[in-house]
Amino acid sequence: MYGYIRPFKPELKIREWETYQAAYCGLCAELKRRYGFAARFAVNYDFTFFIMLLAKGESEFKRMRCPGNGRKKAHCFAGKATEIAADLSIIMGWNRLRDSIEDDGFPRKLFITRPAKVLMKRQYRHAANVHKKFANNVSELLDELRDLEHNRESSAVKMAQVFANVLSAAGEYGDSNEERRVLTHLLDAIGRLIYILDAADDLEADRKKCRYNPLIYDSQFDAKSYLEKTAAEAAADFELLPPGEFSGILGNILYLGIPSAINK
Repeated sequence: MYGYIRPFKPELKIREWETYQAAYCGLCAELKRRYGFAARFAVNYDFTFFIMLLAKGESEFKRMRCPGNGRKKAHCFAGKATEIAADLSIIMGWNRLRDSIEDDGFPRKLFITRPAKVLMKRQYRHAANVHKKFANNVSELLDELRDLEHNRESSAVKMAQVFANVLSAAGEYGDSNEERRVLTHLLDAIGRLIYILDAADDLEADRKKCRYNPLIYDSQFDAKSYLEKTAAEAAADFELLPPGEFSGILGNILYLGIPSAINK
């Protein structure tokens, strides 16, 4: 999807990196198992982070054949968290395709975006039927985001918050009221980080192509200060969660990976 929420590899132990890869490969394998081979293209680093947040002790590692490595088998992390992440990835992926149709040029729209949206429609309906509340929230909030873009909303903070509301809706998958509260706030901060990082990344290209970008209109907005403050919020929320098998990797992402992405 976006790929900003990733670990800082130089500071990971080899075992931790292999465990992180297993979570990523597990999401890929689960997408294929539940939705077919083409669904593997919905795999992303941001929902790998989500898997590690939700993972509980009942999860397991399996060895499965990886089409990306020829005949080699990859370690894949499996469990309830991976199943949920696969479903939510399909919902988010289909909605992004729906929005992209308006932005893409004619050739890409005709040969890539629209056919992909049609092919994913059945998978989306299945996932949306299982996660109705999340699917409805995503659709409504992305429509709101689209309207704000069309109206050239000048507040980067407002735009980031609307996008953050999309991700924070996934906080409902925590096991307890306390965990749901913390996850919702943590994912809200992650959503704001992703939106502003993506806007900063696309700023020069958007200027040249006259596309909407809130950073063009919000001249008083200090993106780096906002990102650093939001990253600190996310890290503080993480400290409220009970330790789990991915705690070391999650700490690396929040304390090293995200600051590295901000500086980059």
